[in-house]
Parts: sequence; structure tokens; C-alpha cells
Amino acid sequence: MVLVAFLATLTIVQLREARANDEDRASKVERLQRTGFGLARRKKYAEAIASFEEALQLSSYPDGSIFYNIAKLSEEGLKDCRKALLYYAGYLENDPEGEYSTEVRTRHERCRKAVSSTLGRLSVMSKPDGAPIRVAGIPFGSTPLTGLEVPAGTYSITSESEEFLSASASATVEAGLEARVDLPIKRRVFKGMITVTSDPPDAAIWINDEQVASKAPFTQKELPTRTYLVRIEKPGWDRWVRYVVVERDTESLVEAVLEQTGDEVPIPPLPKNDEY
Repeated sequence: MVLVAFLATLTIVQLREARANDEDRASKVERLQRTGFGLARRKKYAEAIASFEEALQLSSYPDGSIFYNIAKLSEEGLKDCRKALLYYAGYLENDPEGEYSTEVRTRHERCRKAVSSTLGRLSVMSKPDGAPIRVAGIPFGSTPLTGLEVPAGTYSITSESEEFLSASASATVEAGLEARVDLPIKRRVFKGMITVTSDPPDAAIWINDEQVASKAPFTQKELPTRTYLVRIEKPGWDRWVRYVVVERDTESLVEAVLEQTGDEVPIPPLPKNDEY
């Protein structure tokens, strides 16, 4: 890999392919990194870092090289081990076995020793677990985050993902102490729909013990994604009962064929939906 040198002892990692959710975002991430390299060559370290940080904010799955470049520019360009420590830690969290992990561990420990008197710990919890979080804009995996060593100061904590609603909090970390934050996380509610037809027609329809129509066909829209108990009945015919899964932005089609066997079909329990 070609390295870009902009000081006798200061090099940063050449750009890798950006990974993002869409082409526009990926292109912007790439442009910002190229801008960062140009600024670094001109020894405009603070501006270069700002460009890389903006790229990091836009990256859904950031490459370890972004963390590395910000950290190294902070440590060697700005002589700021407090800032560098966070980004080295971010690298190790996101790419622990990455190409530069050995070097990063060495640099992380060096910066840690340099600012050891200011260090405290930060833990971030949420219910439910598994919410992706950023500390001071730096991705640090998902909750729970326990015992992250950071220099004393006040930190923004944010979470944004497809599964959970956006959430934010702040924490003040004091040297030698641990700050704990409980992030207020709520799952996003996605919706779908159920369409029911029956043979014979004109059967009554229940969804989760609630009668929603006196006769089929029928469509129930705006149902939260989960499992439902659908029951279809018509006098003189056996009861039809099934569990039906409603998925995001999807129409679940129920085509019920009733029979006349004289059997008393039992009604099963409502789904618990623990997985949702």
C-alpha cells in the first residue's frame, strides 16, 4: 500500500474504498477523505482532521483507516494525545484485527500514558441492548459499552439506526471515576398489512381475538410488524386458525379454505412476540 508522507516522520494511510449505504454518501465520504489528504500534505492538520471526521460521521461502516488517520494527525500533527486516544480506541473497537492494529495498540498505550492522570471511565447502557452508539461522534459498537477509558471531560453520546429511534445523552467523566449513562432507547415501529380471502366467501375475521370484519375479503393496514393470530369463521363451517407474520412494508396474504368436517377447531394462545 502506498503511503502519503507529509512530514518526515508522519504518514497517513492511503484512501480505501468507502463503504456506505448508498452511492451518493459513499462518493461524499471519498471526497472528504481526499480533501483530508490534501490538507494534511499542506500541514493544515486541524482542517484535515475536520474533513476526516465529517467522513466518519457519514460512514455507516467506517474503514479503520479513517480512525487511524484522525488519531495520527491528532497525536503527531497537533500533539494532542487526548483526542488521539479516543480515535485509537475507536479503531480497536471497530477493527481490532485490522492491518494497523499492532501499531495502533502501541500508539494507544503511548497516548494513554501521556494523559494517564486525566483518565476516567465511561459506560453506556440501554434497554434493550444492541443499540449502536457514538461517543463524541466516534462509533464504539453497540450497547452495553463498559469501562471505556477516556480523558476527563463532557461527551456527547448518540445512537441512530434503522432498528431504533434516534437517542442522545451526555456524560461528564472525571479523572479516576466512572460515569454511567442509561441511553433512552426505543425500537422503531415498522408496519405491514394483512389481506384475507375465504372460500366460501363472507366469513367473519378475527385478528388477535378482535373481530375486524364481518365478512371476507378484508384488508387490515398499518399493522406493526409481528406475529398475529388470524381466525376465520362462518356458521356451518369449521373454524380456520393460523399464525400470520406481518413484515415491514409487506402485504401478508391469507387465503383461507374452510371445511365441513364437524371438528371443533381449538383456538391457540395469542403470540407473545418476544422476538419483536
